[in-house]
Amino acid sequence: LPPFLDVQSGTIYGVWNTFAGGISTLATENSTGAGTYYTGQSPDNLFDGSLNTKYTSRGNSTSGTNTYAGLNTGFYLTIIQCQPVLIGFRFGNAYNFSEREPLTLTIEGTNCANLTTCVNWTLIYNGSTGLDTVTSSLAYGQYQSISNSNSYKTYRFLITDKRDLSAYVSYSEVQLFGYSNQSSTSQNGTSNSTSLFAIQSGSVQALWNTFAGGISTIATANTSGVGTYVPNQSADLLFDNKTSTKYTSRGNSSSGNNSIAGLNTGFYLTIAQCQPTLVKFRFATAATGSSADRDPTAITVEGTNCYILVNCTNWTLIYTGPTDGEYKQTTRE
Repeated sequence: LPPFLDVQSGTIYGVWNTFAGGISTLATENSTGAGTYYTGQSPDNLFDGSLNTKYTSRGNSTSGTNTYAGLNTGFYLTIIQCQPVLIGFRFGNAYNFSEREPLTLTIEGTNCANLTTCVNWTLIYNGSTGLDTVTSSLAYGQYQSISNSNSYKTYRFLITDKRDLSAYVSYSEVQLFGYSNQSSTSQNGTSNSTSLFAIQSGSVQALWNTFAGGISTIATANTSGVGTYVPNQSADLLFDNKTSTKYTSRGNSSSGNNSIAGLNTGFYLTIAQCQPTLVKFRFATAATGSSADRDPTAITVEGTNCYILVNCTNWTLIYTGPTDGEYKQTTRE
């Protein structure tokens, strides 16, 4: 099979009453009603790596089994890779609800910035889901290839037929295959033309006992103990655009005031933009008064293209110096 394409966290949205080339109508989670998907069976389940969970949508049906429940439903999502080209996919079945399984679908791509109002969808596939055969266990269907060489950041999948009379359409997984069409010379800005980066949702990870060039050691939330950060004061708060919230880490200290508490702690994250070049950053202080002594005064900043970050050792140092409130220039320009 070709390489996997990865889905950007927080970008998967269920849709209903939606047709190829048209505007997407967002579905909602509810126990009943048209335009809903089953409670606890959202489209996020399609990308959790488990055939045991499902996406179950009602579409225009409110109750009972019929020919149209779940049709013209689906989802859209955004790919992490730069300029992704989708060339194949594979669906996971619904197993003991085979009558709900989708048999045909359309797949479209777009580079629209506003997906809820987008009408610039390009049809790249209209055919089988690969679930033509009923199986007696949880399984993936046949790999389906797509004749496509164009890059789209976002893709939309819409179900057009199902196996039998049912109250829903259900399927367990969707695997996406393709490649990145990003040229090695393309840049996302220069030191003379800077913009604020967006952080990839779910990518911020707290660290402790970690040193430049070495492996990252993951910190955890706890009320006490080395290798922890204060509950509800995680590294995610550094990117919530609020100076009233904080990231508070203990590092190698378990109690008391000392010179080592919080040192060699920090975080890593992934930038949402393609091929980002970090040229500047700015820190905000934790607080005034009694907490000012906790403010970090010096840091290192490193970059990597490692796919698995927890055991990555290929970190390149791009900054070492103070954190004061001024903009700081890195060496990657």
